[in-house]
Amino acid sequence: MKANLNYPNTVRIIEIKPIAKDTNFYLIINFDKYTDYIKKHEAPNYEAENTLGFLGAYQFGSLSLYELGFVRLKPDSIKNKAWLSDKRNWTGKFNIWSKNDFKRNKLCQDVAFMDLTQRNYLKLRNRGIIATQYNWEGMLAACHLAGINSTINYLTSKTEFHDFYGTSISKYINLQ
Repeated sequence: MKANLNYPNTVRIIEIKPIAKDTNFYLIINFDKYTDYIKKHEAPNYEAENTLGFLGAYQFGSLSLYELGFVRLKPDSIKNKAWLSDKRNWTGKFNIWSKNDFKRNKLCQDVAFMDLTQRNYLKLRNRGIIATQYNWEGMLAACHLAGINSTINYLTSKTEFHDFYGTSISKYINLQ
């Protein structure tokens, strides 16, 4: 029997892929607020590319795109711009064969962002992080900006992180 959950339209229930047999996690977040915040602070549109080569509305870098299966990775591929500009480095996932293909595909970016959000949530849960002082939207936004390790360092020791442009992890984690 399904429960009748009357959440506002902006609240999404995201089913997280099980990490163990017979284990399901459900993350309830204001997904529209979360994605709007990320897009507002990351890039103005889906075809954006910043000076470091991060792509799209959510500003995906080579490491995130590798984790999601869009690009191949080798040790020196941290150099986003050159790496992502080379079509040979793209895997063809979802028929995305270049950075321009990726930038032009809104649905692909949205799906990739949802996948990355789920992965970051599971990593936080697996490391024993639960929403207490900060909400999940803020913690996941911080993971998107700074990565999982920098987010956990901030949560456990208040070690601040700033990206190349000076954006602090505390700005993201305090998402309201």
